[in-house]
Amino acid sequence: SACPGWICYAEKTHPEFIPLISTAKSPQAIVGTVVKQYFAKQWDVPVDSLYHLSLYACYDKKLEASRNDFKIGETRETDCVLSSSEILEVLSKEGLEWDDIPLGPINEAAQVYLSREMAHWDADSEFEASGGYLEFVMRYAAQELFGHSIHGPLQYKQRR
Repeated sequence: SACPGWICYAEKTHPEFIPLISTAKSPQAIVGTVVKQYFAKQWDVPVDSLYHLSLYACYDKKLEASRNDFKIGETRETDCVLSSSEILEVLSKEGLEWDDIPLGPINEAAQVYLSREMAHWDADSEFEASGGYLEFVMRYAAQELFGHSIHGPLQYKQRR
């Protein structure tokens, strides 16, 4: 799971689930490894000279970044996590709106990837809130596995 809150819950309340949980790193952890290991080698600098700032909608990503599982020696792979609400709060304190921030240049490969991935989103998607990643995965899976494009808000059913 890419949800550190769920991982923590499973560890504390259902340790029997731990062998069933994927050992794959979350996107945040993967980027931290790339930043700290790959770029440190590429640029011939020590891993602790690089700073990895992660921006996520969920506060639990802070919990993930603080885990000892994601360290290279004594150096954390993710140095700081800011939630989307914290970013908006900083902008507000500075008298800025999100739309006031100019877009910087982006390389072509990243632009193609982002435009392809974000094409699965529509105006009703709420990626800035907790659960947004699950919504993205559900929409993406529906399209890739079943050829169904889901528009508008997802409808959830309580099973218990």
